[in-house]
Amino acid sequence: MFILPNLNLFYNPILEYYNSVDMGKHLDCKSYVIEKLKLTEDQITSELLNGSSRLNTRISWVINYLVKASLLERPKRGYVKITDEGKKVLLETAESGIDRKYLKLKYPEFANYINSKPTVTTEQDEELEEEINTKYEYNVEEYYTEVEEEILERLFKEVEDKNTIEKGDLLENITKKLFEKMGYYKVSITGESGDGGIDGYFAIDKFGLQKIGFQCKCYNRATSVGSKDIDAFAGSLVKMGFKEGVFITTSRFTKQSEYKNITLIDGRKLVELMREHEIRCRIIKSNYQYDLL
Repeated sequence: MFILPNLNLFYNPILEYYNSVDMGKHLDCKSYVIEKLKLTEDQITSELLNGSSRLNTRISWVINYLVKASLLERPKRGYVKITDEGKKVLLETAESGIDRKYLKLKYPEFANYINSKPTVTTEQDEELEEEINTKYEYNVEEYYTEVEEEILERLFKEVEDKNTIEKGDLLENITKKLFEKMGYYKVSITGESGDGGIDGYFAIDKFGLQKIGFQCKCYNRATSVGSKDIDAFAGSLVKMGFKEGVFITTSRFTKQSEYKNITLIDGRKLVELMREHEIRCRIIKSNYQYDLL
């Protein structure tokens, strides 16, 4: 029989999987769920009316619910991680299990989300709801990607005829606005030639006791930030007395930083944050329409 087990039976296995890894991709838990729920081959290969995998859709929707309840989080696009609250709930529900009623009673944000949706009465209605909403969410993600690509392309075109100083000023000002909108304090740009390799800094507390330095590199698509740049930035952080730093570029990094105290933000992540916090773009309608500035 191709009908999948009730959606409520998916919560704990999915939490269990992400509790066993530091962070996993969106559907990494699929094999674990199949084994845990003892799904048949018909259930695994079953498709919805639109041709998409019924199992993939079910897992995606349960992950979405768990994120809404703050038991899972998405640290970056396409990845999932269990939260401290998720670990706590997993222990509490080891015997009883999680269901939608439990999440609605315990997490108001999840309850508001569910209450804003049509009432589900049957398993078929539940699957139709999953199909419609999953398709909608995927469409939104695709649109976000298009908007972000457009923002990045405009940045590249804007810096084509600028000199090195002008390029640096452009990205530094964007970064300053971004960190301010993200809620950080005392965001400042050094604006000096002898800045020691630190373009600016911000505080993570109101009193400015813990400051983080940042450096910006406004490069085109063909130019990457290499290990020498990251090593030099790490040295500058130490020299200027910063314990942590953020390195921002419009392009990409040739390698991951070996420094645990340095956060890397490449062009893709930069424009994702710009879109999210409406830097050089703004929402003009509630249905995810954007106006690029």
